[in-house]
Amino acid sequence: MTIFYRRHLNFVLLFKLLYVLCRGQWLTKPSNIVLENNGFKNVVIALHDSVDEDPALIDKLKKTLSEASKVLYTATRKRAYFKEITILLPSSWTTINASAATTETLQFADVIVSDISTSLRHLPQARSYRGCGQQGIHVLLTKEFLTNTRVQPYYAKPEKFFVHAWAEFRWGVFQEYGEEGELPFYFSIKSSRPEAIRCSFHLRGLISTKNNTLCNSNFINPRTGLYFEECFWRPYPYHQAVIASIMDYQFIQEIETFCDDEPTNYKTLHNNEAPSKHNRLCEYRSTWDVITSTDDFNNNKNPPRDLSDSELVPQFKIVKATSRRKRSNRRSPGADIVKNDGIYSRYYTNLGLPGRYHVSLHVQNSTNTVVLDKVVDDIEIPHTTIIAKRSTFGPVVRKLTGQSFFLEKDLSADAQRDVVPPSRIRDLQIVEINGQNKSVELTWTAPGDDMDDYETVHHYDLFIALNIKNVSELLLMTLENGRPVHESVWKETVQAIHAFGYMERFLWKVPLAIAAEEKLHFAVAIRGVDKTGNCGKISNVVTFSLS
Repeated sequence: MTIFYRRHLNFVLLFKLLYVLCRGQWLTKPSNIVLENNGFKNVVIALHDSVDEDPALIDKLKKTLSEASKVLYTATRKRAYFKEITILLPSSWTTINASAATTETLQFADVIVSDISTSLRHLPQARSYRGCGQQGIHVLLTKEFLTNTRVQPYYAKPEKFFVHAWAEFRWGVFQEYGEEGELPFYFSIKSSRPEAIRCSFHLRGLISTKNNTLCNSNFINPRTGLYFEECFWRPYPYHQAVIASIMDYQFIQEIETFCDDEPTNYKTLHNNEAPSKHNRLCEYRSTWDVITSTDDFNNNKNPPRDLSDSELVPQFKIVKATSRRKRSNRRSPGADIVKNDGIYSRYYTNLGLPGRYHVSLHVQNSTNTVVLDKVVDDIEIPHTTIIAKRSTFGPVVRKLTGQSFFLEKDLSADAQRDVVPPSRIRDLQIVEINGQNKSVELTWTAPGDDMDDYETVHHYDLFIALNIKNVSELLLMTLENGRPVHESVWKETVQAIHAFGYMERFLWKVPLAIAAEEKLHFAVAIRGVDKTGNCGKISNVVTFSLS
């Protein structure tokens, strides 16, 4: 059987691997990384063929990774550091002594160093196709990042940016600053005013325009209840009282660890109401909670150890690339988590009879445009992404033939019973609020009847919380058989209109019974329900005020 996948995309990244998920079977890259006695071993860092031979670059790479090992040790509260690192050189390099690579290849490296011909400054990027708590593809560094770090925004601390990307790659946590293309602010039910998206609520900064005009209440857009687009959040780079989070504005001098859930320590306390990428994808868990739940640390693995700075310096091995390759299969839960990033994955739920299945994918764009490069450029705050595009003479088509897998269990009975729920909605958004009419327009991408297939869900459960103290209250109140367990939370049924992948819209109006109340602060979440009553997971939460 061939799984044929066709999707019309705004952008298709060239030379990127495509993946599909079939009942838990994942076609992916292998990694031999292990964390033993607090030390990461078998880490492979490969230099791309685009990097010109330069022995000084190797020295710079070693220095950065040695400093990153210390940063990682502090960030993980003495539970992890880099112990053994293999640097894979291109086969064209001749002046550096290196043994022949055995299992190390560029294709399956954990970190890749490239040389992109541009004047822009590139920050480290983690490529990830799996969900929260799952390891990704690799970390991408550039030669320019390693060799030109004495300017803003790096503040001469490239190792902190590397640890940020490593955490996303290894542990499946995500950034806690505003996502590119989104508003950098949200309505806070804690402070009853617009706030900047950030992990620590006590992180200080300025909200101003590019010409440094402070944004006050006159700069709030009545349609959204948030600041106008010309307003930006600029955290202070120094003299902060908080020390978290590495997944947030890691360039800040005092930032040294991850946010956690300890309510008595405001310096590291996770802000679970901010609509950051991490909160949306990790269901509002703190980064430290996600990290310590992974195989590296769960069940008290790798407890804290006191180590000296000299013990934290990695042992480096230099090898040179050969033509050998290797492949393996790995399991993963997590469909397409980021739109238009060049990595596209889908669930396939129609497996039934035992036998061998063959996987192939066919992807086509419809805009006659391809993305050549995505550059994360942090000169301006918030973080910005610059995309280089190229026009083509016709649609770009990419086809990938994957591996085969064998299904041993007969799943036809499960298919007849319809035990598969809709996928989780991750992009619930507020389009517009209307204080006069006491209404709000919501949008979200429709899930499928079975995960993300093309059928339409039966309906949606919309959960609304009024004047709660914390977003976690809403999440907890929706867990008991899907029914509100508190008088401040109620559930409404919303008709499903569109099939998977299309945008749903819904105008919600405040009930007359509460419309006259003086304080109208809301938190809203949603989930899909199929025709047999299978419920998807609760979506991300959005907050707003109609006061």
